[in-house]
Amino acid sequence: MKKLLLLALVCTLSFSVQAQIETPAPSPAAKIEQKVGLTDVSVEYSRPAMRGRTIFGNLVPFGKVWRTGANARTKVTFSDDVTVGGNTLKAGTYAIFTKPRSEKKVYQRMLNEDIEAFLPMVKTVRQWSDRKKTVEVPLISSYIFVHMEEKNLYRTLPIQGTVNVLKHLGKPAKIRAVEIENLRILSGTGENHQIESCINVLSGDAVEVINGPFMGLIATCLREGQNHRVVVKIDSLGSCFNVNIPLSFLRKIEKKEPVKV
Repeated sequence: MKKLLLLALVCTLSFSVQAQIETPAPSPAAKIEQKVGLTDVSVEYSRPAMRGRTIFGNLVPFGKVWRTGANARTKVTFSDDVTVGGNTLKAGTYAIFTKPRSEKKVYQRMLNEDIEAFLPMVKTVRQWSDRKKTVEVPLISSYIFVHMEEKNLYRTLPIQGTVNVLKHLGKPAKIRAVEIENLRILSGTGENHQIESCINVLSGDAVEVINGPFMGLIATCLREGQNHRVVVKIDSLGSCFNVNIPLSFLRKIEKKEPVKV
């Protein structure tokens, strides 16, 4: 029986030996040093100062390799040989490069391999220095959902841009059908939604949206004083989406009423 599994995609990292970098650093710079076992590890990073600019998607294009630093490449230094991603790195200093937002390309590669995948997308307005532009971005960054048997998950790993399968309690994370349907509804409205950790979300009434563009959505209605808010939980991700829905559009799901799973 096929199960809904979640494939986690994080920014692909590639390393190259870096001798010495001496450049001005007008953007905030920081250095972290820590001993891991017997190895001294340090990270030097210059965080881009936004100054009203759009960094990702403008200054740093999506899907293209970035040097991962404002004025210089981020440097990682190891005092001893280490193993990273199954590869041995000699003691020394390395530069980190990342490729932000490659979800679309990975999604297309999966479709080309006849893998049933789902990448929920939404539209958002980005501010450029001279104009505003509406762009399409993933509803949840760095994640692609695949529908396949667990024994076949190995087929996703060789695909360029895939890092690993997200696991929960040591096993591939399974997404409930109702959660996938909720994501389809959220992405179908074309609106962007605020994401927060479910740790801060207390229990509330289970509700179904019975009117409007979110019709069919299964969510939780929270009471906060005299106010209400509706959140959509994705338990396997530990994340929630805030959704603005009039209370008149909600129907409380009774405890004895069967709920889709």
